Amino acid sequence: MARMLTVNNPDLYKPGLRKVYLSAIADVPQEGRQILNVITGSNPGGQAGRHYFDDLQVASFGPFIGKPEGEPIQYDRLQEVGTVRYTPYTFGLGARATREAMDDELYGVMAKIARELGGAGAYAREVQYFRPINSGFGTTGGTGFTASGFDSTALFSTAHPLKRGGTNANRATTDMDLGVTALEIAQELMQTTLSESGTPDPRHGEVLVVGPSLYYTAKELTSSELKPYTANNEINPLYGEQQFIQVHYLSDSDSWFLFAKKDKHDVNFWVRQDIDVEFDSDFDTGDLKIKGTARWAVGHGDWRGCFGSLGA
Repeated sequence: MARMLTVNNPDLYKPGLRKVYLSAIADVPQEGRQILNVITGSNPGGQAGRHYFDDLQVASFGPFIGKPEGEPIQYDRLQEVGTVRYTPYTFGLGARATREAMDDELYGVMAKIARELGGAGAYAREVQYFRPINSGFGTTGGTGFTASGFDSTALFSTAHPLKRGGTNANRATTDMDLGVTALEIAQELMQTTLSESGTPDPRHGEVLVVGPSLYYTAKELTSSELKPYTANNEINPLYGEQQFIQVHYLSDSDSWFLFAKKDKHDVNFWVRQDIDVEFDSDFDTGDLKIKGTARWAVGHGDWRGCFGSLGA
């Protein structure tokens, strides 16, 4: 068991230090909720359940078909596509310090351990937020992450099966580095999205998601009125089409993503219980014990409204 004693950090108990630099994690960037839909509460949807909830997708009717004179009309029916289950997983971490370690420390570091524990939870929450994005090219889930959607495929796929036949894509046949042509292709795929019935269901990419290594590329693409990387004075067709967000939790520096506004995509994060930090003391030793816990679930049902690329 990890336990903080005075001998573990002896310099914190000696006078003479001007300043102690704590490698703080309390102020981690909060970026996930800018992109994903956040569901809160212990029982979303009323009858959904506390231990998990399911989402169901139903395909609507096909288009009208010709009816020759005197012939009976053709009948159609609604069809279930599939269900997705969100099951929250518990995350937590604890810290323990002796009474002497708490009382005798001279520089206020030990007084910050509860805040730092909360920061550790905030970082874990952001990592969970981005699991559907980082792992959106496969179907391996677990620990609160549902990787497959209603159609039993990954979030990003070149061939999402449609209930009434055919396929549709939200990933290019060959992954591309971020650039003018690549972003145009991403927008085109979103604009040519089809419903489960095969009818047009267009989405518009509103938010370009990139990591730090693509920050300046994204800024050139979205903020320049003229086309980047050319001297022909051409207009930039992407100017004003989308904003971009720089995030710090992408696992691949070359990857980039395009999302529609929140009510047009179905990538969700359920906060079953947000970060809760508790204190207690051990009667026998006098140790201070602190623990933080949270329960989260994350995943997607419908794949529409987003595009992903791992880069070339």
